[in-house]
Amino acid sequence: MEAEQEEPLEEIDLMAIPRKRLELAPIHLHETLQEALEKLNKGEGEALYVQRMSAPGIWRIYGILTREQIESSYQL
Repeated sequence: MEAEQEEPLEEIDLMAIPRKRLELAPIHLHETLQEALEKLNKGEGEALYVQRMSAPGIWRIYGILTREQIESSYQL
């Protein structure tokens, strides 16, 4: 049996893909929407990634939270 030759993978420049890119900042899973909004208002990021330590030194990311999401579901 002859070994199949693998074709070289095409390199993709992810920055060339047109998308809206946001500056991210962390927020802990236990923080409130009010605390999240305060972080965004302080300019700590344009969006927050929600995280929690699942084991010593291991952080799990649960998702991204934007100002629009907070404002659509939360009234001061």
